[in-house]
Amino acid sequence: MNATKKQTLLDSFQNTASACWAVVYYLVILLNLVFICFFPKPVFAEVVINEFLPKSSQEWVEFYNKGPLTEDLSNYFFDDDNDFNSDSGSSPKFKLAGILAPGTTCYWNVNSYLNDNGDTPTLFYSDGNLVDSYSYTTTVTDKSYSRIPDGGDWQSDQEPSKSAVECLSLVPSLTPTLTPTLTPPTPTLTPRPTSTPTLTPTPLPKAIYKINKPKDQNGVELSGVKIYVDDLYIHHQDNEILTFCSGCHCDDDKNVDCELGTHIIRLEKEGYKDWQETKTFNIGDNFEANPILIAISPQPTSTSVPPSATPTLTPKLSPSPFFTPTPEEITGEVLGQEEEATSPDKFYLSKEKLDLADESKNIDLSSPNKEIKEKSHSILPWIFIVIGAGFIVISLISFFKNQQENQT
Repeated sequence: MNATKKQTLLDSFQNTASACWAVVYYLVILLNLVFICFFPKPVFAEVVINEFLPKSSQEWVEFYNKGPLTEDLSNYFFDDDNDFNSDSGSSPKFKLAGILAPGTTCYWNVNSYLNDNGDTPTLFYSDGNLVDSYSYTTTVTDKSYSRIPDGGDWQSDQEPSKSAVECLSLVPSLTPTLTPTLTPPTPTLTPRPTSTPTLTPTPLPKAIYKINKPKDQNGVELSGVKIYVDDLYIHHQDNEILTFCSGCHCDDDKNVDCELGTHIIRLEKEGYKDWQETKTFNIGDNFEANPILIAISPQPTSTSVPPSATPTLTPKLSPSPFFTPTPEEITGEVLGQEEEATSPDKFYLSKEKLDLADESKNIDLSSPNKEIKEKSHSILPWIFIVIGAGFIVISLISFFKNQQENQT
């Protein structure tokens, strides 16, 4: 019986262990599929990010071809985050250009592209695969992050050693390829039209300046904002992108030149202070502006209110050596006006005005006395109660003393 139970337990344990191993096996397979499907596969390319200057008046990134073959940089994209499908960083990714020979370097201007407080310069292949990436969290002005030696390990706070060659200068010029015309071996020659080669134009070297929707100091978007370049009006604001290059114009009528060099961009709106920025545009620059216009506060106007005159009553009594005046015969002035009585040397107040004056005087004088009387009436009963209680206590004390003397 005991042997049968042991064999049953052993079989149950073996079945449970087999089930657990099966779960682990399929879980590992599932995780591998997730990594393969959702995470970018690094490509071991020969072009790498070799050096970059993230905090300076002229910021740039240097690329290095460490392989044995020439690389076409138009097959690469540069970004400030490691997600190819989403531009979640501060700036969108852009495509490189140029032909980079083995063991050589070139630079690309990236002003206002990398953040001063940390970013992730990343190089992608055109199919979205990650080629090279490096993350930093701090910067020092005019100090670079660099691979030492070229293509080696990263070092921070280095003296910049930018390449002398710009990547855009390595774009090859197109040479037309002619197809020869064959002449048939006959005495009579029949001319045939020669084919005309189709040339693909080289992308124009330029600089980009993107003006985002302007806002006020409270973050509210503004409309109807005018844009000026070098104090010349081009048009109203509409999430504008200006292109600066040789022969470029900023307006549709081609009256405002947008050549490479230094320009003043100004935004203007009625009721707001002007916003302006001075920029120097070089080939490959990519700037982005977020203008904020400050509202002009209206000046308050003060209106003076003349003080209202308060009429006063100034009674004047006319002395008479042999006569005591009655209320009807008191003379005076009411509100600066005099009334002439029958007697030429006396002025009289009307009985109604004297009665009003007497009532106001009675009210002013009697009210404090009335309050004192009411308080005294409320305190007197308590005074008599305290005195009576005192007499009772004294009487009781005398009574108890006499009782003690009689007992002794």
